[in-house]
Amino acid sequence: MKTIDRIRKVAKKLFLERGFKKVSIREIAEKAEVPASSISYYFGSKKNLYHDVVTESHVATEISVREKIEESALSLFASKGYESVTIRDIAAAADVNSAAISYYFGGKKELYMAILQVGADILKRTQDTTDLTNNMPEFIIRHYMESFASLVVTYPESLRIMEWELIKTTDTFKQMWKSWYQPIFLEVYKAIQQGIKEGIFRKNLNPEGACILWISMMVNFFTAADVKGKNNLIDLDKSLSLEAYFESAADIFINGIKLKAEELL
Repeated sequence: MKTIDRIRKVAKKLFLERGFKKVSIREIAEKAEVPASSISYYFGSKKNLYHDVVTESHVATEISVREKIEESALSLFASKGYESVTIRDIAAAADVNSAAISYYFGGKKELYMAILQVGADILKRTQDTTDLTNNMPEFIIRHYMESFASLVVTYPESLRIMEWELIKTTDTFKQMWKSWYQPIFLEVYKAIQQGIKEGIFRKNLNPEGACILWISMMVNFFTAADVKGKNNLIDLDKSLSLEAYFESAADIFINGIKLKAEELL
């Protein structure tokens, strides 16, 4: 079976079983046993693939009103930040009446929370599958980097939203942060402390400063990509993928905090 046909077959099954929002490009690629880049090559985006296979199966091609609102709001919040987006903006982008947003979500704040919850649920699934009991500090730090990378690869808009939240934090995001994100960074902080205690990481390392650096490396992918791409400040031939960025970030961070050979003498 041709690559494009495998993608269509798997995508059709997943979309019909679980709907547009709950299926990721990565999941389709894994089940079709093709690179994720193949989906972009043949279809351009998940939405284009959805319309292609759903139309082919003679099922209605319109995404539900709720999903249209969520998708439009997600795009706007990611590109402009929460404060700069209005209910009218979202309604216009989704091609719905403003009243529909109140009907489905209650208001802008509740809609924003629903969008943030999608990212939190993805993060939770990655945490539920791994037992970190008695693991080495380096493993714990890498695990949380991989979990964060999985969230961003699956739901890249979440990272854009976080970048906006670093500029001006909303009360809604603070709630989500305390529930899901802060515990992760506390675990990283404790792993760094433990690594220092066990003689794995540098003795003069400041755990709080290292943790802040770790957070910055996690949320600054798009800043790096913009510097490289849109602004042409870095002239490189290869594209900077999310996967490559997080792999490099993990290596740089771990090697930077490890105890050097000369320090063991």
